[in-house]
Amino acid sequence: MSRKVWFRPKSLGVGAVPVSWEGWAMTIGMIIYVIGLALVFRPRAFPDGAPTELVPLLIWGGLTIGGLVVYMIIAWNRTSEPWFWRWEKSEKSR
Repeated sequence: MSRKVWFRPKSLGVGAVPVSWEGWAMTIGMIIYVIGLALVFRPRAFPDGAPTELVPLLIWGGLTIGGLVVYMIIAWNRTSEPWFWRWEKSEKSR
């Protein structure tokens, strides 16, 4: 049984581009996730102007990187062809 393709490889560089509604929904969901994390963990200076705390920054970084890794794994598994660096557009994409 063949799996439905959500992404296709980019024509230049490395990565994938959404081609189905599932891929677009996942991409938009990831954007909303990252913006939501940025709003929840936005920098807050102390009243005396001291720098922000390190712990919220580390939590934000960990959650952001974790979400991106999950997104990339799903995109990798739902892409029609393997990912590799493409220097020139292929004949199929012209």
